[in-house]
Amino acid sequence: MGVSLTCFHLYTAYFGTLPSQQQGAVHLGMALGMIFIIFPATRGAGPRQGVPWYDIVLAFTATFAAYYKIIFYEEVLRARITGYSTFDLIIAVLGVLFVLEATRRTVGMPIVIMAALAIAYALFGNLIPSPLLSHPGFSLEQVSPYLWFRESGVFGTPLQISARFIFLFLFFGVVLMHTGVGRFFNDLAFAVTGRFTGGAGKAAVMASSLQGMIS
Repeated sequence: MGVSLTCFHLYTAYFGTLPSQQQGAVHLGMALGMIFIIFPATRGAGPRQGVPWYDIVLAFTATFAAYYKIIFYEEVLRARITGYSTFDLIIAVLGVLFVLEATRRTVGMPIVIMAALAIAYALFGNLIPSPLLSHPGFSLEQVSPYLWFRESGVFGTPLQISARFIFLFLFFGVVLMHTGVGRFFNDLAFAVTGRFTGGAGKAAVMASSLQGMIS
């Protein structure tokens, strides 16, 4: 899955990216699948002797929830005008829940709690007594498609930047690290400037220049 995702990003970087929603769907769908396979449900459980069946089910279901936007791309676009079906709403709710669970497994509960509070505020803001904070409230049928099928929710600007640029820079950094090119630049800088007065500073400037040049 990791190799497939890397090949996809290298291909789209060279031949042109897909429409933003499809590019983000491939990026997020494959990432969610790998998270549920790699990260156990209970943190600190130690190395696993295999992947539990429920994590495999979650991995495939989460990937499908994201790829749903690719398989039914035209239908999802038309639904913005005609209205979303019940199955669309189920996919949207599941997709948001999968993202929250994947975030809990990889990052922790604090950011999940903040996101859950924000969603709860959208759903139940009409119950807040304060006129300063209350609002008419939005139904689940309004909130879930907005979060999953629109550009202002999960598939907003941060995910699009990650799908188009950040992944490539991270991959580039991993290649430099594992091929030894990054260390070679540092060693070269120390070899050229280390014997001079202030060599450490000169080496830092030279190494940074070499790294920045190829970046």
